[in-house]
Amino acid sequence: MRPPGWSGKNLAVIMFDYAAEIRRRFGNVRRARGCWLYTEKNVRLLDMFLDGGAAILGRRRGSSKLALKNMIDRGLTGSLPSGMERNLSGAVSSLFGAAGKASWFCSRKRVVAACSGAGIKVREWFPWIPSGMEDSSAPGSGESLITSVPFPWGAAPEFSGVIVFFPDCASGSVPAEAADNFIPETSDSLEVLPDARKGDSVPPQMLSAFARAFFDLRRRIPLFSDGDFAGVFSPRENSPWIRRGAYLFLRQDTDISKDRYYRFFCDCLDRGILISPSMEKPSVIPLMCADSPQEKLSIKTSMGKIPDFVTA
Repeated sequence: MRPPGWSGKNLAVIMFDYAAEIRRRFGNVRRARGCWLYTEKNVRLLDMFLDGGAAILGRRRGSSKLALKNMIDRGLTGSLPSGMERNLSGAVSSLFGAAGKASWFCSRKRVVAACSGAGIKVREWFPWIPSGMEDSSAPGSGESLITSVPFPWGAAPEFSGVIVFFPDCASGSVPAEAADNFIPETSDSLEVLPDARKGDSVPPQMLSAFARAFFDLRRRIPLFSDGDFAGVFSPRENSPWIRRGAYLFLRQDTDISKDRYYRFFCDCLDRGILISPSMEKPSVIPLMCADSPQEKLSIKTSMGKIPDFVTA
């Protein structure tokens, strides 16, 4: 059994058409709540992909949609100056506990190209990874952090895009030597890459929703420890994953082919579990999406159905 098709081949993330796999088995998704997807064939799926991290807080929760609605009601849906860039930087600075500037990019590829051209180092950051691990630490000297926007809006493979946090750049500037060396490049699609200091263009109502989502994330992070995630799921010896906090990354010491991973993905989906359709993106233990002890137990029970990984 081979993947019927791959998407995002010109981007940093490659994934197969998981929407088609869901539709073929269970019909379309009629509604979603937290980490659960409810399909036309009355099947409930556990979502461990969460739109590549965009739905890390769970669907239909938090105050982001209210912030989005308020901006629309005020008529701020065009390109008028609204100050939302400042709100977003304040929210992300609050999350990391450091002063700085946040910019939105539509893809990781554009981040890397724009920041490398400006001499800025970037590092991926994930919430709910224990302190001391590289991906969970605060920004270091001379580097910026990139993380998924925790608001489920947009399409695969980048969904809601990504935020880059430039520490100690409250004015939106970058070091003078970096700015002097910055030369805009072009991407594969011949679009001009953004200035690393400004990011890509995004409507102000979305910036408002993004800012509120980061405030929600900051309040949610202290509620769960590494032990909480370990108590829900620990990869078995023959698992393709290693767990780091809330995330299940593919083992780097095991040769896993795309065909084999696709079969594993389908095995999980047949059991009602949507894992990451990309070998580059981790799956998530979606404990942070639960609202009650009963729901946490349901997540643990569903994850107990994850099949063994067959290497042959």
